Amino acid sequence: MGVVDSDGRAGLAVALLVVCAALLSVPALLGVFVDATVHRRGSAWLPNVWAYVGVPLCGFAVAYVAALLWNSPRPSAPAAVAFLAVLWATAVVSLANRYRRLETS
Repeated sequence: MGVVDSDGRAGLAVALLVVCAALLSVPALLGVFVDATVHRRGSAWLPNVWAYVGVPLCGFAVAYVAALLWNSPRPSAPAAVAFLAVLWATAVVSLANRYRRLETS
């Protein structure tokens, strides 16, 4: 199940990708928050902050509760992965909506 190599390079690459995604999630969340809360003069784009910032936090909470219900030994691990996945999906949707909205105005 998965890629197996003799010296562990694939596992190291996956671990580095996860660490990079986790580290980049902080500026991504801050960027989405600032973009959703700061109104720029002359722009029609003013999204709902809870739609873009609250969704990843709710994704974390739902995954944490689900992991607790399934008796996970460390429920924060699946919750962190869910937070990262939902955050990046939300950031992509936010950028797409912002681009679409600014193109039409």
